[in-house]
Amino acid sequence: MAIVITNVFDGLHVKVFEVTMTADADTVAFINHGLASITGDNVFAWITTMQQAVGELSAWAVINANDTDVQVEKSIAVGSGDAAPQLRVTVFVTEAPVFG
Repeated sequence: MAIVITNVFDGLHVKVFEVTMTADADTVAFINHGLASITGDNVFAWITTMQQAVGELSAWAVINANDTDVQVEKSIAVGSGDAAPQLRVTVFVTEAPVFG
């Protein structure tokens, strides 16, 4: 069982990670995005599958995106483990509006 998260793009407000889960039993990954967002900032995350068959089979979803990390989860584990990255997660942070 191993979960590998690789940062493939590192921007000011955007980061892109590739996620590899080698075992079927690996179902949840927490990605620490490190974008230094503060409470009130808007954090968005979306998934692009890298291996179409494995990605569609696994039914990946972003469960939570907050100030420090993004949680992705696959709902179908059987036959989903692979040594190559299964998905790419893009994290984007927008600054909260300042009023006053």
